[in-house]
Amino acid sequence: MLSRGVVAEEAARIECPVFLGFGARDTSMHPRQEPAGYLRANDIQLAIIPGMAHGQNFNGRRRDLWERLHPWVLWVASNARR
Repeated sequence: MLSRGVVAEEAARIECPVFLGFGARDTSMHPRQEPAGYLRANDIQLAIIPGMAHGQNFNGRRRDLWERLHPWVLWVASNARR
């Protein structure tokens, strides 16, 4: 997983909404460039949480990530019914 581009082919085939949540210091060197890899995704939400590093669910700021994720999940769910 740490090799650059190891899942690029698979990411490019994803055809559903994608939430990308990163800490300001994370495994991606350039998290703002990550959405470009999801060529077929019909919605992409990028969240970069200041003061957070990788291992988000163990980080003291995990609630900040969850507060970004929750409304997006509700939006995706409401649009799936249309």
